[in-house]
Amino acid sequence: MKLKLPLFILAFLFVIGSTAGQEIFNVRNQASNNLKILEEGIKKHAPDAVLTSSQLIKLEKIFIKSNQEKRDLIKAGTHKSDFVEQTFEIDEKYLPTIESILNEKQKLALRKLKAEQQIRVN
Repeated sequence: MKLKLPLFILAFLFVIGSTAGQEIFNVRNQASNNLKILEEGIKKHAPDAVLTSSQLIKLEKIFIKSNQEKRDLIKAGTHKSDFVEQTFEIDEKYLPTIESILNEKQKLALRKLKAEQQIRVN
């Protein structure tokens, strides 16, 4: 089953939606936001599956790479509909790496979070 990362897509659509957002888009700040969203989602679905500092460092590096690719799409002037599709592809590319860092409880919590977000998006 392929999992999408709609939460991150929504964050990037918000950034694309405003010219000011495009100008101040900061890859590291967005990575911190991604981490916060992930951490809160995991805590919500598995309170005893807290991310360790080692996991947070590794995840931040992944989010920075992912966000840089998304920023490059913005800089290239990618049309919004193409941006959404390409962002899904970027998220899918990094999902196995993200999951490889998580333990089983955290993976289950991530899947629950994604399912919850899918319901909200649809």
